[in-house]
Amino acid sequence: METEGADQGTPLPAMHRTEVDGVPVFWADVDGPAVGALLFGVGRADEPAPLGGVSHLVEHLALAPLSSVEHSHNGFVAGWRTVFHASGTPTELAGFFDRVSAGISDLPLDRLGMERRILRQESASRDPGIVGRLLWWRFGNAGHGLLGTDEPALGWVGPDIVRDWARTRFTRERAAAWFSGRPPDGLTFHLPSGPPSPPTPIEAIDGVRFPAHMTWGMNGVSLSWLVERSAASAVAVQIAAQRARDILRFERGIVYDVLSDYEPLDGITAHAYMGADCAPEQVTGVRDALLSVLEALGREGPTEEEVRRQVRAFRDSQAVPQAMLGHLDHAVARHLQGQPERSVADLYEEYDALRPETIATAVARALPTLFLAAPGTPPSSAPGGGPWFTYPLWSTQALEGRTIRPAGWPLRNRDRKDRLIESPEGITLLSADGQAVTVRIDSCVAYVHLDDDRRELRGRDGFQVRVAAAEWQGGADLVRRLDAAVPASLVVCDEHGVGGMEDPPAT
Repeated sequence: METEGADQGTPLPAMHRTEVDGVPVFWADVDGPAVGALLFGVGRADEPAPLGGVSHLVEHLALAPLSSVEHSHNGFVAGWRTVFHASGTPTELAGFFDRVSAGISDLPLDRLGMERRILRQESASRDPGIVGRLLWWRFGNAGHGLLGTDEPALGWVGPDIVRDWARTRFTRERAAAWFSGRPPDGLTFHLPSGPPSPPTPIEAIDGVRFPAHMTWGMNGVSLSWLVERSAASAVAVQIAAQRARDILRFERGIVYDVLSDYEPLDGITAHAYMGADCAPEQVTGVRDALLSVLEALGREGPTEEEVRRQVRAFRDSQAVPQAMLGHLDHAVARHLQGQPERSVADLYEEYDALRPETIATAVARALPTLFLAAPGTPPSSAPGGGPWFTYPLWSTQALEGRTIRPAGWPLRNRDRKDRLIESPEGITLLSADGQAVTVRIDSCVAYVHLDDDRRELRGRDGFQVRVAAAEWQGGADLVRRLDAAVPASLVVCDEHGVGGMEDPPAT
């Protein structure tokens, strides 16, 4: 495949495609240091909840033997992909990817305990941010919702699990690479072979209806929505944020900035975000302004001038040869996501074809997926005129079964009114006013052993129930019954989890 660079003053180099050891390799002659990347179509969203972070472990272990390499290199794990990248001489790049791919096939698992400890320290200081939380509220403890959660694998998984994950997910069938020049001589990829896996489905939490509103206690407003990936959808986010910024910062002076994000989830769908922090007394004004901006874009679309500015901004971003690196990465991403090949010229044509009505259509289609997180109650109607659906902060159903009171009740804990309901179907925590948090065994995705007598059941829908034996009457027996009821494959524990490993002593 060859794709000529677009015209109109942006002579990007041609893109080529070849194959090395069964791995597709995209490349273009780009001025500057030699740069390359090896991508795998597996990431955080592909991991079962108990194994959250296992791809991160594979990435760290594969890079561990290269700590003394002098040229720049690194790796990272995102929602749907894992990336290893480096810059240096062509010879250095060939050596780097040779060693990375060989390391994936034969991970230095004697370092597993050490890398787990290092990554836990990193994880303790990491915040998922508002976008991670919005993904978790929308998707729960599965798929892309896991980007808003912790990484349980860092506390318990043993070598067999990590080795199996690398050999079945980090395969040549799920890999592709790109380079800023002709692939270096001697380039090899020592990767295992395996069948490709289907993409992770984009599934919201069962029972959550959109457009949804959630009351939260933060001083600010956040909106998110799902869109079909396109230039129109990406440009709509930029125009919406700029309009909101003009109103809220420059006209009213009530926010410091309006933030936005557009993140592809797979080859078809992207997650969009717009929000702003503000003083408590300004929440209603900020909320209404953000919603009004989206509603107006969905109804009337942007102006011709707004579209022209966005197309100009896109073209300006392509005015340097290094912009080709982004196109190479995009081509690899499309390949890994099962999308048809697309030339750089095709992307230019899509931007040049943008019209206010195409952007209005993209926004209007997305409005039914809107999620609003803000203090207080929502406006009387959502953009488009329909109702807001209340995001469920509590489970819709409490199980029926044995009631378990707090330890020491009714004497020492006479004022404590919460209770547990134990059922063969799962467990419910009932608050004093009767609100329920339920995790059913058949929808439990992870069962975390916090220590000898504390357990946490995590449901697919994001609800979690923590049981500490010392806090409940007969709590030790309850924990034993839960241990027997939950499938062993869901257990997160370095002692009891299938394939687990305890931390080695610190040296």
